[in-house]
Amino acid sequence: DRFFFRGVEIIDTVLIGAIDARQVRRETVEAAVTARFGITDWLEGAIKVPYVYRADDFRGLTIGDAEFGDETVTGDGLGDIEIFANAQLTDGPIYVIANTRIKTDTGKGPFDVDRDSNGVEEELATGSGFWAVEPSLTFIAPNDPAVFFANIGYAFNFARDVNAELDSDTRFTHVDPGDVAKATIGVGVALNQNASLSFSYEHNYIFPTHTDIEIDGDTTKSKSDHAHVGLLGIAGTYRFNETFSVTGQVQVGATEEAPDMRAIIRVPITFHGLLDLD
Repeated sequence: DRFFFRGVEIIDTVLIGAIDARQVRRETVEAAVTARFGITDWLEGAIKVPYVYRADDFRGLTIGDAEFGDETVTGDGLGDIEIFANAQLTDGPIYVIANTRIKTDTGKGPFDVDRDSNGVEEELATGSGFWAVEPSLTFIAPNDPAVFFANIGYAFNFARDVNAELDSDTRFTHVDPGDVAKATIGVGVALNQNASLSFSYEHNYIFPTHTDIEIDGDTTKSKSDHAHVGLLGIAGTYRFNETFSVTGQVQVGATEEAPDMRAIIRVPITFHGLLDLD
């Protein structure tokens, strides 16, 4: 739900402009191909290439000039390509894995999309528009028939000059997106040799974003609020054979800033010995 004012505030009780009261329904669909390569027995590399489709449905009214109606804005295209490296550091009883994720800006970012004369998006972004590097550590503790796991990480988002016009008088010049501190904890339970269930909680603390805005030639600095994104998840995996398995996961938002629901289906296919030349 959105309720906001666009215009000029003369004093606390006098507003000249438009007041919007809207309900927004946001949906995102992502299809991705991920390739993982075993470099050594202890080291793995991976690359993920996503395709993103987004749709926002707006329903409400504009009180200032009596506009009323529904509106849908969409966006689709290549998302942000990601590169991974994972290294196993210990061989039990608690397995420790060091991870590094590099997120590119190959998707169309929020400052690259077209906007109307009021600065409202006419299409939706398919990427964040910024590079990011995320180191993390994963801990895995088997305790038959359960496996306990946890992950802690920190994503560094790199600032850049965007030089994007909001309207004829307003320009975003420099944006420093907030970093993200992450933690996940959960347990997996084997039902039989081929099926398993897992339960998890993921929490992300998003630091404020700092933005330089130029209005009529004068530069002002803006700082967003921090955010907590918590997700409760349940997942199931079924292995058909040594090559093919399917994993389904549902995550439900546990905080105000989190999405209501996220559903994920993964289909891992193992090409065992494909590159074995012996």
